[in-house]
Amino acid sequence: MGTEARSYLYRGKVLSVEARESVNHTIYGTHFTDSKGYRRLLLLNDELITRRTREEAQADLNAFAERRGLKEVNAKGSKDSGKKKSPSSAN
Repeated sequence: MGTEARSYLYRGKVLSVEARESVNHTIYGTHFTDSKGYRRLLLLNDELITRRTREEAQADLNAFAERRGLKEVNAKGSKDSGKKKSPSSAN
């Protein structure tokens, strides 16, 4: 099972696994950025929950994405639309 860092597009938000400090330890879960720019933890029933290791949290996110047929996005979190920027005209 591949557990390399992967991000997915879900309802217009990029989901990725990140660490968060807890009272006694570090937990890992699926995060997204809300409309005001805050990072939020996404918890969905028994599908996306907090985990003690990054690998477990990434496996949960990968399974969630596979069940819903989500598109993977690049590491920077932007969609890979295939468009290329036009060259600037520097004279």
